[in-house]
Amino acid sequence: MSRYICLECGKQFDTPDTVTIVHHELQGGAKEVFCYCPHCGDSQYEFAKECTICGTVIGETQARFGLCGGCEENADKKFRDALKQFKKEEIEYLNNQYDGDYFGL
Repeated sequence: MSRYICLECGKQFDTPDTVTIVHHELQGGAKEVFCYCPHCGDSQYEFAKECTICGTVIGETQARFGLCGGCEENADKKFRDALKQFKKEEIEYLNNQYDGDYFGL
């Protein structure tokens, strides 16, 4: 069973709550089904994913690169720290050389 995470309250759940509205005024009694978080009632939820580094549960759109916000910040810090060993000209060269490349990973 898929787990979900609410983007409003951050709580996880297995199944969203639903409410069905039947439109009796329409021929055939058309139905609309609305799904929402069972904790806060918000309709903004998505499949839950785990950060590939620390295991924190995040929403699938937040996990674009598989990282939670904290691990993204940590990666940025490590990268900025690594850049401190290069001179400006070396950084310009490396930026041109590897722009958009994944360094063979």
